[in-house]
Amino acid sequence: MTGNKQRHMRWRTPLAWLLALCFIGDVQASENSSVSRQDAEAFFRQYQSVLAEQAADRLTALIAEDAELRIALQQPDNEPDQLFTLPRHRFVQHRRTLWHFGREVRQQFDTPRYTPQPDGTLMLQATETERHRLFGQDTGQRNEITLTLGRRDGDIVILTLHSNSQLW
Repeated sequence: MTGNKQRHMRWRTPLAWLLALCFIGDVQASENSSVSRQDAEAFFRQYQSVLAEQAADRLTALIAEDAELRIALQQPDNEPDQLFTLPRHRFVQHRRTLWHFGREVRQQFDTPRYTPQPDGTLMLQATETERHRLFGQDTGQRNEITLTLGRRDGDIVILTLHSNSQLW
């Protein structure tokens, strides 16, 4: 090999190793920021516990500050759905109000479905059936919820919550 080729080869090998290490570091960083099914299952158990314990502060901590929270309230008699987009504090306030005035609150969730997303988030879909006494009346609602879970500062939080809700 000529002198130029040898010099070029000396740089090529360390450069290749450096690029490989950077690539591996990027892959590991994205894997560490992604939400696994196991993470989502633990999060969902925690979410159910927070609702059952009616813990508003803990509920707030489970939702990203800039989360997109949309609720479609199905109306009777083929009327158009009422659509609401709420900031986190209003969503938690809505839950807090229900907990304050509701009695005998019971919630049941069906088996959730977990779908990993290409961006490292995870979509969780479940049906929540809630029954309670509100102002002396037995009432309830069925919510078809879709949560997008992601990481913020290392913690798993709700990035989006979309609910199709039917009251009875």
